Amino acid sequence: MKKRIILIYVLSLLFGSNLIAQDYQAIDSVVKNYPKSIANPYDLINMINYDFKTDVEKARAIYTWISLNIVYDVEATSLEESFSYKSKRNKLSKEKKIREKWGRETLAKGMAECEGYATLYYYLCDLIGIECVVIPGTSRTSLDQIGKLPERVNHAWNAIKIDKEWKFVDVTWGAGSFDHSTKIFRQKFDETYFLTSPDRFFLEHFPLNQEYLFVNKTKQDFANLPIFYWNYIKSDYELLSPQSGILDYEKEGSVRFVFKSEIGVKDISYTFDDEWTTNDLEVTKNGDLYEVEVPFGPEKLNFLTLYYQNRGLMTFKIR
Repeated sequence: MKKRIILIYVLSLLFGSNLIAQDYQAIDSVVKNYPKSIANPYDLINMINYDFKTDVEKARAIYTWISLNIVYDVEATSLEESFSYKSKRNKLSKEKKIREKWGRETLAKGMAECEGYATLYYYLCDLIGIECVVIPGTSRTSLDQIGKLPERVNHAWNAIKIDKEWKFVDVTWGAGSFDHSTKIFRQKFDETYFLTSPDRFFLEHFPLNQEYLFVNKTKQDFANLPIFYWNYIKSDYELLSPQSGILDYEKEGSVRFVFKSEIGVKDISYTFDDEWTTNDLEVTKNGDLYEVEVPFGPEKLNFLTLYYQNRGLMTFKIR
């Protein structure tokens, strides 16, 4: 069986998925010429309103500017501010004012943690007239989360309403990725998390308030997922089987993976645990479905990861 050296995949580019890039390339090109530091939010809003006309264009311009120019603050803690209120309306009004203050502070500082990114995006959308919410919740980035319910808030993102439909935005992940082992944030623009569909977004995000889930899923559904990497989120691959992120080990047995894809599935490989080389798999086409089969060895291991061109797609836990 042929083996290949694994490449780092956290910020890699994916196969044939340039449609989004082509759609927004002109917008991104304009925004890249904006000043990298803008203290007055209205200066940024005025530029965006001058250059773009539709809500989608403006929402993308905000996403691109923040992703390119706000640096992740690895030392920051979550934003918090206590306040009292007399009614639900009074509470919402005070929360809005606090979000506006945090947004201005983030813009002036040029740095933020995830809630700061989401709050700045909300603040700028509000100024420009786009309905937007900040959504705290759980993101899946660690293998030990497989099989566990989302109980700890560790992330924040946005949803915006475009043409009467809610779509998700994660501008923090649009700015790059954070390596928890080294505590280093690698800044690199990623468009994957702009207007992501709720079905796809759910694979990595679960909101504290399930009103902002927008799909018919549960906490247990989220817990049962494998860890999906952004290469899978960006692709047109749809994993049909197995439906659980936890695989039952069978000595000398195997596990079959079934995908649906319009562009086709190829160049799939796998590793167990922390192997440094990948093992190629033969892809079988059956109608519009694609299948690969991974053999188990005599020794039970802990995790199985699938790759496309040596870039991670998903990881399963073995029991």
